[in-house]
Amino acid sequence: MVLLLSPVTGFNLIYVSSELGRIFCLEAASGKVKWTVDMTDDLGGKLNMFGNSESLFVDEKNVYCMPGGDHGTGAYKLQLSPDGKTIHEIWRNGDVLNALGGFVKIGDRLYCASKDHKLKCLDTNNGMVVDSLPNMSGSVIYAD
Repeated sequence: MVLLLSPVTGFNLIYVSSELGRIFCLEAASGKVKWTVDMTDDLGGKLNMFGNSESLFVDEKNVYCMPGGDHGTGAYKLQLSPDGKTIHEIWRNGDVLNALGGFVKIGDRLYCASKDHKLKCLDTNNGMVVDSLPNMSGSVIYAD
């Protein structure tokens, strides 16, 4: 497995995303795998020529990801079970397509760049786009 991005840590867990689009949640102390999800097989994402190369965002109960690719399936909010052993989809926004980059979360707003060259702002409660700005390309994270 090749990791193109830095792992995300928090809540005694480590989250990593492989170049082939598999997300792993590991116990920080032992390295034991708690759960995995495949963004291609499970979420219908597509790998681009770089593979999966977008940053995950994790808060205390959720994982935000973009399966990406030229015809990716959008941005996702996945919720962790109370015991942290399973995960399920809360929402999906197919209007946000991205193969590179990640998210910035401020309050209940999630910001990300999209392949239509816009900076999009999503409501974290329902995944709906609440605002967008034109002429944005690349990643919203330049110092991650």
